[in-house]
Amino acid sequence: MVWCGVRVKWLSITVMALLILSGCSSCMIKQDCEKTNWFEHAKKVALQGKYLEEDEQVLKCKKVDVMSHKQLDMGYKEGRGIYCTLEQINKNAQQGNPVNFSMCVGLPGKSMREQYSEGLKTFCTSNSGYQYGSSGEVYKNVCSPAAEKVFLPSYFKGRTNYLTNYIQDKKDVLVNLEKQDQRFSFDVSRLSNEINSLPRLQECHQERFYNKSSKQTEDRRVCQEPEYIRIQRDTLSHQLNRARSQKDQNTAKITQVTGELENAQNELAKIPK
Repeated sequence: MVWCGVRVKWLSITVMALLILSGCSSCMIKQDCEKTNWFEHAKKVALQGKYLEEDEQVLKCKKVDVMSHKQLDMGYKEGRGIYCTLEQINKNAQQGNPVNFSMCVGLPGKSMREQYSEGLKTFCTSNSGYQYGSSGEVYKNVCSPAAEKVFLPSYFKGRTNYLTNYIQDKKDVLVNLEKQDQRFSFDVSRLSNEINSLPRLQECHQERFYNKSSKQTEDRRVCQEPEYIRIQRDTLSHQLNRARSQKDQNTAKITQVTGELENAQNELAKIPK
């Protein structure tokens, strides 16, 4: 029975901790949603050729019921009005972007596709392919198979140059992060040793107090760590917590950059020579 009681107690603590974490997460989401300019956000979604139901921010804030539906509707309509013009369709094609024709109900399909095809004539060229690849943009499969025979070889050359420089930059960043990691590790170790090296001293004195049970004034011996050691311990502990936090943040950056470096190296290895 005692074991069951302990188990129930720990389960209650675990559930309470999960509820607190869930509440904190929900609070952070609400704060982020409250900061969102819903008119501009919805306009941006429309200009990307996406529906509001596909947008991660909209879905996230819808769950916590923090958004302006009126501003969403107005912003999306304005963005779609710009997106669904023949001029913008041509421009998207020249930039190598696919177009969601189903969003543009008011425009004739034939005119839209003609403008898009006209724009692709500018994009799907050897010169454009190299510039596009060198800029870091990723090809979105918008050119016809015939045009790709001209576009892709130059695109792969530009993409190769971009990835080569990108990989070198990430390697340089990784070297600096690893140096910082060594410094943070040294600081954590040094501060831990300094805390452990503090003398274990106690200052004691007699103190009079009223004992409610015996209803008498009695003497007792009170001991505590000297104030100068306590202040020093608190200062070192604060510095240690800061060093650990910096090390954790730096470790997270190392993991992120390492992943980005590996992805770039894998992509470069797959590019046709």
